[in-house]
Amino acid sequence: MQQRGLLLGSTSSHPHPERQNITVSKFSKSASKFDGRMVGCDEEFKTIMDQLTRQSAKQLQVSSIVGMGGIGKTTLARKVYEGSSITSHFDKRAWVTVSQEYNVEQMLQCLIDCVNATSNDVLHEQRNDNFAESLRKHLKEQRYLIVMDDIWSTTAWDSVQRCFPNDNNGTRTLLTSRLREVAEYASSGNSTINMSFLDANKSWNLFCNVFGQTEFLSVFEQIGRNIVKKCNGLPLAIFVIASLLSKTEAAVEKWNNVVENVSRYVIGDSNYACSKILYLSYNQLPHHLKACFLYFGVFPEDYEIHVKKLG
Repeated sequence: MQQRGLLLGSTSSHPHPERQNITVSKFSKSASKFDGRMVGCDEEFKTIMDQLTRQSAKQLQVSSIVGMGGIGKTTLARKVYEGSSITSHFDKRAWVTVSQEYNVEQMLQCLIDCVNATSNDVLHEQRNDNFAESLRKHLKEQRYLIVMDDIWSTTAWDSVQRCFPNDNNGTRTLLTSRLREVAEYASSGNSTINMSFLDANKSWNLFCNVFGQTEFLSVFEQIGRNIVKKCNGLPLAIFVIASLLSKTEAAVEKWNNVVENVSRYVIGDSNYACSKILYLSYNQLPHHLKACFLYFGVFPEDYEIHVKKLG
């Protein structure tokens, strides 16, 4: 399936609490759990926080997080976005997930929903130009933080950045992208953060954190460390496999079977690797849940789904 769409962002409250929706997104409850166990990104986190809250820099600045799929860009950005020091520092916050295929009108509407909960019903019928002007008005003279997650093209950036007013009050924009050229095109000066792979110790710490324990029988620790080694420091791979093993019977044969299969899922094209890694999770689902999971494939990525459509 060609993935597209966006994630409707949120501030402290949803603009329409009476609606019951499910959002098909790369950021989910499991990712939220992952946030609290983020390993190996302390320096990157401090750097981004400094860039976003630096009082001396009054001009609107753009920071970027760059790295391959599954390396933890969205996790890091979400941890920053939801931090108490960020929520208290900025008057307005907004999060939009862009993806490879995007709709400018939906992106603008999403941002408006985030910064002004009362604007959604009024603006659905208006043209793109009015969406853009409305967003500018909502952000005018506000110290705001805009996060554009998973952006793939400079065109996507150009289509919305003109809506971000610069009132010299410390407003900021944060991007995540797999493409360095996109990040550097949008970023201000040397404000691009490059995500690196985890070293052996950090990889093992992440495995233990996700698994929920730090001590194993020697035979399982040896197998576990071998599995982690084959993940090549990719956080998504470690997270998915540790999650699977934590729900799997502690049998040497089953753990060894994972070792034999890990390499072919982790190596290869970085973008395709994410899908192959997540396929491990799908493979472990019971048949009735596989059918349920596949049903969501008819909806675009990061698309808000009304529950009544699932009836």
